[in-house]
Amino acid sequence: MMNNNRTTVSRFLAVLALPFALASCGKTGEEDILDQVKPIPVVDKTVGVYVLNEGSMGAANSSITYYDMTTGKTDSDVYKKVNGRDLGDGANDLKRYGSKMYCVVSGDFTTARSFVIVMDVKTGKVVKEISFNENGKGIMPRSIAFSGSKAYVSAYNGSISRIDTATLLVDKTVTAGTALEGMAIANGKIYVANTENTYTVPGSLGNKTLSVVRLEDMTKLKEVEVGPSPTHVQAGPDGTILVAYAGVYGVAGSGPGAVKLSAATDARIITVTTELNSLAFTEDLPLVIGGAYTGPKPFIAFLNYTNLTKGADFIKDQTALVNPYGLTINPFDKSVLISDAKAFGSTSGEALYFTAGGKKLFSFPTGMNPQKAVFVYSYK
Repeated sequence: MMNNNRTTVSRFLAVLALPFALASCGKTGEEDILDQVKPIPVVDKTVGVYVLNEGSMGAANSSITYYDMTTGKTDSDVYKKVNGRDLGDGANDLKRYGSKMYCVVSGDFTTARSFVIVMDVKTGKVVKEISFNENGKGIMPRSIAFSGSKAYVSAYNGSISRIDTATLLVDKTVTAGTALEGMAIANGKIYVANTENTYTVPGSLGNKTLSVVRLEDMTKLKEVEVGPSPTHVQAGPDGTILVAYAGVYGVAGSGPGAVKLSAATDARIITVTTELNSLAFTEDLPLVIGGAYTGPKPFIAFLNYTNLTKGADFIKDQTALVNPYGLTINPFDKSVLISDAKAFGSTSGEALYFTAGGKKLFSFPTGMNPQKAVFVYSYK
């Protein structure tokens, strides 16, 4: 098990280091890049975790909570503490890449409150605030994904913007669809959900497609029909793309479901009727939150990746959750952080940290509607 963990860590750290190697060495060959990042530091342990709190729409009360695993102390709004200002409105995504973490703050369409905020992982201090506003109004960025030395950001105005992770400048933007939401990168392509709904387009019955964009030059290749209002998109471990769609509320026969596509051909492999609210995969640990809105109660379970059915429950002790809202797997040891929003509208939620085997280790309070997490490590 230790050897497997170290292999996973090495791959993880190599990916984290790549953009900074690109920036420093100026070479383009993969072998040249790998030469620049040797020796790869070995993670010793996880020492802390950031949790993004979405807050409530329009209230500008998004925040980031930090839990120090060495002291057991919680900083309820570390972003404000470190940077002296509030995070903003509708923070929707938080991911680590290299030594930085990127927070997508959606804002709204009427004011200039849309940003991608780049922070130092160790300190939480802002490195760069990248504007996603045009003519004094936000374009509502939603999700971020990474490949090589670039970050890709989807937005509700239908655009994908590419950020150079060395300069932290947007170097290209293309129109790719309608009300873009979740996305994944696989086989040299970006797959992004056209999640058009009544909020983004009043009266809409929901777009049913993914836009497929060639990564190399950001050219839109096609749209692939999946299901009404797709939201979550995840690259699978076997050359496939998994899409969860929400359906259209109140419309008969338009419930939630999931689709698996081939990343080689973009053809549909299987479609199932199910409600998947959050997806998190590693090489051999596919986990989902499901049933939050249509089931008798939500579940956190392993996903049978072949037929997209619910597998065994992940939690193996008696830990109870009220409203699981986010799911993040720690790539170091495959421990899992589950964010519980409690009652929507509640001023605080809870983050619960589990072993890879589904046993709770600890929990800590968060802000309103907690979701994504980023882990902090010490090194040998």
